[in-house]
Amino acid sequence: MHLNAAFDVESKQFVDAVVQKELKENVCSAACELVDGLSEKYPVIIMTNHGYEN
Repeated sequence: MHLNAAFDVESKQFVDAVVQKELKENVCSAACELVDGLSEKYPVIIMTNHGYEN
């Protein structure tokens, strides 16, 4: 399993997550899913690490 999570640094809480099976892991699609879900709720600034920016 691979966890992709969105963390709100201001409230210090996880606000969304995408869990993928390891064989179907795709951080780019997970990042798109997280950004789409978060941007519908409120304006956000997204900071990522290790390959999500691809």
